[in-house]
Amino acid sequence: IRHFLLLSVFFCFSVSAVPAEGIYTYSVTDGEAKIMKVSASASGELTTPQTLGGYPVTAINGFAFDGCTSLTKVTISEGVRSLGYGTFNGCTNLATIDFPDSLRTVEYEALSSTKWYSLQPEGVVYADGVVIGYKGSMTANSTITFRKGTKAIASGALKDKTNIVGISFPEGFETIGTEAFSGCFNLKSLTFPESLKTIGSMAFFSCTKIPSVTITENVTEIGFYAFDGCSMLGEIVFDTVNEITDNNGFFGCENV
Repeated sequence: IRHFLLLSVFFCFSVSAVPAEGIYTYSVTDGEAKIMKVSASASGELTTPQTLGGYPVTAINGFAFDGCTSLTKVTISEGVRSLGYGTFNGCTNLATIDFPDSLRTVEYEALSSTKWYSLQPEGVVYADGVVIGYKGSMTANSTITFRKGTKAIASGALKDKTNIVGISFPEGFETIGTEAFSGCFNLKSLTFPESLKTIGSMAFFSCTKIPSVTITENVTEIGFYAFDGCSMLGEIVFDTVNEITDNNGFFGCENV
């Protein structure tokens, strides 16, 4: 009996450690909720909740919608700032996604297996204000001009796009994701907007032809090895008085 009671207590503790509400399981960190998993029974049209357990929902976990093959439309609630790796993996019938203005971080393959992605035109693909990829062939010596209202570029969105020689960011742009331009070794022209806040890890890894960069006034974080392998980088100007979290961002820049 004693062993049974101990197992029962352990089982109850284990279940209660993963809070659930309706079709959602979620976690809470620092007063903010993250959707961890959505039941595969979800179908048709769905709007994600703005709160779970009384906490504001600010993130959706990787593979959260995995297996939700009957969904056709998802509206992501305002306040969600990030989508994890493969968030909508396997949602092959998901044709419509409404994104919130708050969205800033989209991890690898979050949307690529959806019907929504397959319906996007060739060229730069946007999830509202976030660049998430590029479809089709890119001409040689291309300068990519992000449209007005673009706030961020997703992890790996333009990775290994070797035809890119220049990038034009609109004012209001804030976040460069992990490996966003990694391997773009022909990229030469790079001017950051004053609004930029975050440069992700390995964002410009092996962009070997960038000669100089100016870190603008609102940048507060430069990720791990952000400019690693930028062998021609000979000048870095810090046009800011902010304290910057620099995680060896310029490691391997031997000419600086």
